[in-house]
Amino acid sequence: MKRRLLDLLCCPRCRGALGLRTVRVAVPGPAGPTGRDPVEEVVEGILSCSACGRTYPVLGTIPRLCPEPDPSERVALERLTAGRDMIVEPLPEAPRDPYARIEELVRAKSALPPNAGEYCRRWVEKDVQFRVRKCEEQDKYANTLRQHFDRRPETLLDVGGGQGGLIKCLSERLRPVLSVMVDCDLEWAEVARLRCPDVEIVRADATCLPFRSDAIDLVVSQAMLEHVEAHDVALDELSRVTKAALLLNWGPTRFSVYDLGHLDAPVTLLPKGVARHVAFLWHRLRRTGVTMKAIDDGLRTTFYVSTPHVRRRLACHGRVRNVFPEFMAFSLQSDYAYNLRGVREVLRRHPVLTSLLLSSIAALHVEPNGYFLLEKGPGGGTGD
Repeated sequence: MKRRLLDLLCCPRCRGALGLRTVRVAVPGPAGPTGRDPVEEVVEGILSCSACGRTYPVLGTIPRLCPEPDPSERVALERLTAGRDMIVEPLPEAPRDPYARIEELVRAKSALPPNAGEYCRRWVEKDVQFRVRKCEEQDKYANTLRQHFDRRPETLLDVGGGQGGLIKCLSERLRPVLSVMVDCDLEWAEVARLRCPDVEIVRADATCLPFRSDAIDLVVSQAMLEHVEAHDVALDELSRVTKAALLLNWGPTRFSVYDLGHLDAPVTLLPKGVARHVAFLWHRLRRTGVTMKAIDDGLRTTFYVSTPHVRRRLACHGRVRNVFPEFMAFSLQSDYAYNLRGVREVLRRHPVLTSLLLSSIAALHVEPNGYFLLEKGPGGGTGD
């Protein structure tokens, strides 16, 4: 982490101010590191809360700011606390081909058992290709934002940023002074760091974000909310740290009926005890080879939230706009399609029909994915 990040951070428990004691710091060499911001980085250190006294480690340049550290972080914190002398070392050069290492990490994280069926293998291969390179093709988010957020943000935060594709795209298009990405998964954080060496990576929980209130000009979150059981708490936290605007994407939504991308079955309206059997029967009929264990794992980590519910929660914090129609219009203009390529081609050829269809879907609250923009400030309300 760079020291400037400290201006935004707070204790995830009590929101008190954090102080930093560095244990290991990396400094730029005479010519500066290749592809890196030539500013010293704190490689290891201790963040201490001035209010409650809790401490959190910085390990491998990543502040670990979950309220409850995992066992390895507790051990590292004890080691750092016992240290006395600060170690100074040169900043490492950026790898010549970061995408080779990114693909290696993504494939390791997405590995299937040897007896996996052909359907699962095709799905995972498509997912790997997306996570390695295609996840950076996110101009549809930048174009949607420009419709309502027409200024350069000083600070940009991506919550649940995963492999770092969205934060890289928005950082290049919007050019904020400081870009930050949060994820609780350290394997994805490593992928994001390789992809975006100048983005600050923080390990944290979306339900207790370690940022000061109204600290971030622009907050974005893509495909994270559906994996948080306490989604109302996460919505309040996203709104709390937002200073000007929040762009939120999640899905599948509850009223969309069909879960495309997680369970690939018509289960969003069903209780989970029923949904597991419906999904299993659905995949048996399609002969996909998806097991009950895979279905249970998917249901355990996926929560279907309706667009009216999210709108009501966000409306407590400012003006809310449903930007699903315009986001989808920009999405149809892009060359890349992760799903339903044939449907997208038909819609692209009939723009008037497409506009009417997208508006109707939003009015009926049956969007397959939700896209909301929260604008904070004077005059906030429920929006359109």
